[in-house]
Amino acid sequence: MSLGSGERFDLVVIGGGVAGLCLAYEAARAGRRVVLLEREATLAARTSANWFRILHGGLRYLQSLDLVRHRESVLARREWLRDFPDLIEPLPCLMPLVGRGLKRPWAFRAAFALDAALARGRNRGLRPDRHLAAGRVLAAAELRRLLPPFDRPGLEGAALWEDAVARDAPALAAALAKRAQAAGAELRTGVTVAEILVEGGRVMGVRTADGARVLAAVVVNATGPWSDLTLAHLPSIRRRDLFRPSLAFNLVLDRPPPFDGALAVQASRPNAPILFVYPLNGRIFAGTWHAAWRDGPDQVEPPAAAIAAFIADLADAMPWLDLREDAVHAVHAGLLPVSRPGSTNLTGRPLIVDHGREGGPAGLHSIAAIKFTTAPMLARKILARIR
Repeated sequence: MSLGSGERFDLVVIGGGVAGLCLAYEAARAGRRVVLLEREATLAARTSANWFRILHGGLRYLQSLDLVRHRESVLARREWLRDFPDLIEPLPCLMPLVGRGLKRPWAFRAAFALDAALARGRNRGLRPDRHLAAGRVLAAAELRRLLPPFDRPGLEGAALWEDAVARDAPALAAALAKRAQAAGAELRTGVTVAEILVEGGRVMGVRTADGARVLAAVVVNATGPWSDLTLAHLPSIRRRDLFRPSLAFNLVLDRPPPFDGALAVQASRPNAPILFVYPLNGRIFAGTWHAAWRDGPDQVEPPAAAIAAFIADLADAMPWLDLREDAVHAVHAGLLPVSRPGSTNLTGRPLIVDHGREGGPAGLHSIAAIKFTTAPMLARKILARIR
């Protein structure tokens, strides 16, 4: 696709994942002339296409009493349910409580009470069929009725709550694009940005691979794992390792789903991660497994050992499914930012960098989301900074 030379906009967004799409929408809605440039032929084609599709309300943040992130997640989940009610629906989540750590009835009763107090408005403005029920603790006998095959020593009951799920990720991405275009944003796919144009210490726009110039006083780099590569030609950028990648992947398994909603499971080995499985087109969608990643961002394929470890944990937690590696129907993989190279500990907050404040060109910013759920909030935060 060819861009006319010297086109002028208020804002250029590089990258058409969920962060870029949400920013393009928010900027256009605020009256800015914005263009989004995506090198792939389709939008939301990489990490934003391979996420686990659950929009969490931040219940896990209560464990560390991170009330700010809990509140942000509750509001963000409500926003998704409000804005896309035909694509996002409530998802019951069931976690057996087997007396390990905080997986005990008393701990979840306290968490649900706090969640109810802090998230009183979780259903405000939502369609009645998109309302989320308050969490509650079930007795062991109730869990066995819901999940007859489950048998684990020390079973004390189960926690049951509701989050939201977007089962059709491509449809949601298409809806995000349609909304941004309706607000006035221009979305252009198949366009590679070759250079960010700088003059006199300020951003002037970008040059595409076909030589076209797209001019703007503000450029936002929303390329996720490609963030450093996008800026590699700018010697004045002091900050490196903007996006330290970690592998995150989910599996589609040829097995019947064990529960109508999402089931949280954990292998019996020490320090095993909590994994979720839920129905997707008659199969099991399982996630999310994290592994260190030291390769580039273009070819993201989980190593066989990581897939085997994932399957082994799921098989230990749900032995009645007879899970083996030949049950893998599809793998959904992407890269998420971590605090240090080689780690699997995700950064606590999304990346927002004003390069002008760090000795780089004024008007150049980089952003990276760590959660699909809070991408709209990230977009509004960066937009507030570039006004």
